Amino acid sequence: MHIYVPQRYRSRNLTVNEHRLTTPFDIHSTLKHILEGKPNTTLKYGLSLLEEIPYNRSCDSIPILEHWCGCQTSQPIHDLHSVRPMAEFVVTKLNDLLHDKYSNVCLNLTFGETLSAFEQQMNDKVLRYLKSDNEDIMVSEVKHYLLTIRVHPSDGVFESTVHLNTTSHQMLIIGDISRINLYANQSHCVDSPWLKKYCFCKDLL
Repeated sequence: MHIYVPQRYRSRNLTVNEHRLTTPFDIHSTLKHILEGKPNTTLKYGLSLLEEIPYNRSCDSIPILEHWCGCQTSQPIHDLHSVRPMAEFVVTKLNDLLHDKYSNVCLNLTFGETLSAFEQQMNDKVLRYLKSDNEDIMVSEVKHYLLTIRVHPSDGVFESTVHLNTTSHQMLIIGDISRINLYANQSHCVDSPWLKKYCFCKDLL
């Protein structure tokens, strides 16, 4: 897609926005801006790229799931056994999601293996921006991990962001647990579009 933009936008806002957090929602808002001749303030997420995007815009404010957020850096964890408790916590949450309505038709999922694990940290540039807004910002006791796991019997591959409080050792799933491989007819017994990606129907065994 090519759009001709007036010079005043090219030399000012678009240049500034090149280094700001943007999403496909912003493309939609920009097209609305062009069609209507002014920014549309009723849109929930997108901002017009013809206007200056806030420098401290974050994935939380858009919102974007943490494991899709481009404002973080990731360090690989090579000792995958060390994140086993978090991986099993994710599997427990998957089963909890299905328990109330579909436990009679979906098999209980069990942990298979951890395929990858990363410790996520906010990009230094973003952190500096946040510090400029809040001088009292401190390094959190909470560590952020991105896990990719495989479960049985579905061989489902899931990606999830887990927050671990290093003091209390409490764990928390942030956002949705994303399935990143195909599940085809595995969940034919479930009518919920949101939960289909998690279920493995009992009648398949």
